[in-house]
Formats: sequence, C-alpha cells, structure tokens
Amino acid sequence: MTSVREIAKGRWKEILPALGVNAQYLTNRHGPCPICGGDDRFRWDDQHGEGGYICSQCGGGDGFRLAGRVTGQTFAQLARQVEDMLGHSNDYRGPTGDVEEMR
Repeated sequence: MTSVREIAKGRWKEILPALGVNAQYLTNRHGPCPICGGDDRFRWDDQHGEGGYICSQCGGGDGFRLAGRVTGQTFAQLARQVEDMLGHSNDYRGPTGDVEEMR
C-alpha cells in the first residue's frame, strides 16, 4: 500500500488550497505567514515535493503540518481528505468522484 505522503508528493500546490490554505501563501518568496500573521516571515519552498514551509516565528514543516496549523485539523483528518482527492495514486478525484489529472 502506498503511503499518503508518497501519494501527495509533488502535488502540494494543488492539495493545500483544497485543504484550506490560501494559494497566495504558496510562493517561494518571503511574505505574510498564514499561521501567525507575521508580515514577512513565511516562505513556502515545497522542498523535495513535500509541501515544505518555513516561518522565522512558527518554525517549519511539510504540507500536512502547514495545513494542520492553518486549519486546526489533525494529520488523520487531512490524510483522509488527501486520499479522497487522490485515491491511492496521484490522480485527483473531482467532486463527482471522477478521476482527473491534477496539474
């Protein structure tokens, strides 16, 4: 069985907005932090395709940690949503359940 982290790898630019992280934060430039609200402390670098971020106040982490800190959801809740979106592959399942390529 493929882990949810492997399924999500390289897809965070599309996954994070679907989980509730505003896409305006998903740039590799310093800017406001969606977690603490700091003006110029946050950068989303998606290092190794894992959705990575760094904030000089909040610290850093991967896409699951970012989504959890922004939305208050647990890893298990987020993992279920990612699996619902991508199934057990990197294909996006749209609102009708049909598989759509996520690019």
